[in-house]
Amino acid sequence: MVFMDKLQFQGHWNQLKGKIKERWGKLTDDDLLKISGKRDELVGKLQSVYGLNREKIDQQIREIENAYYSDELRNHWNQMQSKLKQKWNALTEDDIQRIKGKSDQLIAQLQERYHFDRNKAETEFHAFIDSLGGQGGQKEKVGAQGKEKHRS
Repeated sequence: MVFMDKLQFQGHWNQLKGKIKERWGKLTDDDLLKISGKRDELVGKLQSVYGLNREKIDQQIREIENAYYSDELRNHWNQMQSKLKQKWNALTEDDIQRIKGKSDQLIAQLQERYHFDRNKAETEFHAFIDSLGGQGGQKEKVGAQGKEKHRS
């Protein structure tokens, strides 16, 4: 199974924790504060609260991570198309049109065009999204009161 590495997971914690709380409603805000983006602590807490085994928890966390990356691809699809072609020049215009901002389609095309296994294609996809500081993963200043809006 392919996961975000520890730094990626912690770096995207603010975006992920909402989805984590939706999935596992018994976790409190205090629990999430204590976990603070540490995957192993999240797994341990979920094991103790829900009695799930590690494999089941890892699978569910992976689903949340993949949903995060999928959202980033969809939300920034128009800006990403040319970057996709630069990164993976074996992708054709037809491939790009078929993908239409869907991560599962992109991963399938990477598997087909580059003969990657599923884990390798997902790893490449995650790295691509994380490398796009200008689209996914940037902090934007929002005018009033100097607050930062975190978008990853």
